[in-house]
Amino acid sequence: MNKIFFKFLSRIKLFFFLFLKLLLGKSNYLKLLSIFKVGYMFNLSNPVSYNEKINFRKLYNKNYLLDLCSNKLFVRTFVELKIGKKYLIPLLFFTKKISHTELLHYSRPFIIKLTNSSGKNSNFIVNSALKQSKLKMILNKFNFYLKKDYGWISDETWYRNTKQYIIAEKLLDVDTPEFKEFKVYCFWNGNSFNAIIRVINNRFISKSSSFYDLNWNPLNITYNENIQSKHENKPLIFKQLIKLSKKLSREFDHVRVDFIFSNGKLFFGELTFADTSGFIKFNSKKTDIEFGKLWKLNNKMYKNSYKL
Repeated sequence: MNKIFFKFLSRIKLFFFLFLKLLLGKSNYLKLLSIFKVGYMFNLSNPVSYNEKINFRKLYNKNYLLDLCSNKLFVRTFVELKIGKKYLIPLLFFTKKISHTELLHYSRPFIIKLTNSSGKNSNFIVNSALKQSKLKMILNKFNFYLKKDYGWISDETWYRNTKQYIIAEKLLDVDTPEFKEFKVYCFWNGNSFNAIIRVINNRFISKSSSFYDLNWNPLNITYNENIQSKHENKPLIFKQLIKLSKKLSREFDHVRVDFIFSNGKLFFGELTFADTSGFIKFNSKKTDIEFGKLWKLNNKMYKNSYKL
């Protein structure tokens, strides 16, 4: 009964915010939302902070490569062309609708993902311990989400312009001590490259992460509910990580390039163009602004109706 009630409340909340968006217009809606999400109102006419620039991108982006590269299926072609197929996690299948019977053909564990979506509802691990009733419930949820327009809900329009699929990838070994995730925030200003690297040891065990600059100096940054983890030694694969990130990010003024390190090998994770949809809770507004200073918005990548 409680689950039904909370589900009803979440839908009422969603419809309320969608009504506000239609009433206020997208720009004013994002400004209002920012007060509740990050504690200050965005200036989207002259964006300075990192969150403001993400939401500016949501309003004015015209780099249509985002459409391809935000899709978890189509981006595989982009990655293969840029850095090679060996960095891709093995793909088991992709489909427009998934059934319980179809999954019986594949050995567990693996992970299923929605290609045009983001967040905790867009992926799910299927392992041998998963009960059949639970699996059927998850599959029904995924098939339902296939019909939802996540791009319109989140204002990340690049999710709207390619077809939505469900994909299944091999699940990498997450139980080894060496398992890490690297999220490389890449910034291009002409031919000048800069980056901030976020390291997550094991998101399945703790919500801790640490940030570093290109010289591996630790940065005093906390991110959403995550706590700062202990200082990490500079990884042996650091040069390789940056080299690959440069190749994958060169077509954008900014993108977050995600890699997973498992069993001594780097694997591509995804390209993210609107981290937390532009509502990151940093440890301070100052951090948000300092992060944003690294991102020099490139006029060529935004609609001509708006000039910086």
